[in-house]
Amino acid sequence: MKEKIIIYGKKSFSEISRLFVSAQDFEIPHGYDYKSAIIELDKISKTKIHGKGFLDYFEFSNISLWWFIYQNLIPKYKQKINFIIKFSKLLDDFNPYLVEIVDDFTNFDLIKQICDNKKIKFKFSRINYFKYLGKYKLKSQTQKTRFKKITINKIKQRNFFDKNNVISEISNSILFAVQIFTHQCFLSSSQS
Repeated sequence: MKEKIIIYGKKSFSEISRLFVSAQDFEIPHGYDYKSAIIELDKISKTKIHGKGFLDYFEFSNISLWWFIYQNLIPKYKQKINFIIKFSKLLDDFNPYLVEIVDDFTNFDLIKQICDNKKIKFKFSRINYFKYLGKYKLKSQTQKTRFKKITINKIKQRNFFDKNNVISEISNSILFAVQIFTHQCFLSSSQS
């Protein structure tokens, strides 16, 4: 019998001893997908770092801003935690001797760590990985310029000028989006 191999990339299918999987194979049906992420983020919010409560690090004027940030972390965190759970389960069920990444490196670090923890051989296409890194670096470098251009265009379209046709300087300011939240805003050190 041939040794089993999992090949992670952009296609999903199986052969006799090789299982080709993609990121889409590890998505959880909507409704259950947020549960694990919310549980993990709640655990994180109750931890202490260097003797200080986690929520205390997000303090501004005696109010924890964690609940403003929390809402934005859930989607990305959900995606990563669900991937870890399902990929680990696949490794346990399929029991491969090798995991190879060929052309989708978005979860490269997670897959490598999971394989290291489970003592499964890990391999990847170096050429494709360096292409991915080059594209990622180029995208990161151009993002700042893109966002600046988009912001300037939005300001022009929305006409944020004062009476003297001057836009107020906000580069050294903190802006808050006002939204109603049902969460209590408190510091962890003030909890009883």
